Amino acid sequence: ARFNEENGFDALASGVVVTSVPRRSFARRRGLRSGYRIVSVNRRAVSDVDGLERALSRRASEWNIEVDLGDRIVNWCSEASGRRCR
Repeated sequence: ARFNEENGFDALASGVVVTSVPRRSFARRRGLRSGYRIVSVNRRAVSDVDGLERALSRRASEWNIEVDLGDRIVNWCSEASGRRCR
């Protein structure tokens, strides 16, 4: 909550705020940007960086990531191979 307040984000919002996205990364190509908030991974809520890292370390054939863009929440889905889900 403190980080959110200090950086102009909703203090009561859950999830992990993206602070940077490397150039040429898969996430950047998919549209992930600084200031977005990752809310869940594969339908499991994430509330801190440790939880996000645990969720991303699990094996999965598809990735469903719920992202709060500030004005709306979107679901991003991609297969582990890098292709978008059907």
